[in-house]
Formats: sequence, structure tokens, C-alpha cells
Amino acid sequence: MDLVCIAKISSRIKGHHVYEYKYVINEELRCVPESTNKYSSNAIVVKAKGEGNVKGMKEKEKKKNKKKSTGIVGHVPDALAEVLYPLVTSGKIHLLEFL
Repeated sequence: MDLVCIAKISSRIKGHHVYEYKYVINEELRCVPESTNKYSSNAIVVKAKGEGNVKGMKEKEKKKNKKKSTGIVGHVPDALAEVLYPLVTSGKIHLLEFL
């Protein structure tokens, strides 16, 4: 039987002010390793589950600023991502929950 590991972590979301995604309390977000990130080799992006569905934003605004319509909320802080990235990419952790 395979063991599934779930990590529950209390942390902030880094860079949420840059992406300006309008998330709501208790909204389900997902963490995805971002191997193509040019700033960090251990980057883990935090995305809205319904990626690209930005609440309260008109279609015209979405086209004007693509960053806002990506569904990206922010990133896991660097020190935490450095520990979690190898665990997530190797399959040792299958789900990250932030409290």
C-alpha cells in the first residue's frame, strides 16, 4: 500500500500584492512546483483552483493586465519552498495545506 503524505503548514503567501488575485476566505488554493521560475529553482506557486477565474474583474481589465487573470495568488516563501520543493517533486508530499 502506498503512503500518501499531506503537509499542513502555517505560512503567509509571498507576493500576493503583485498578482492582485481577489481570493476569499476558505477558497481552495493549490500549490504547484514552478521549475521554470527565473528567480528561484525551488519556487512553488500558489494558484486558485479555478485558475483564470478572477472574481470581480471585467474582461477588459483581464486583457489589460494578464498577470491578474492567471489565477496565481502568489508563492510559497523561499525558505519554506527550499525544504518543500524536493519533497513535492519527488512525490513524498502529495498535498500541501496552508492554515
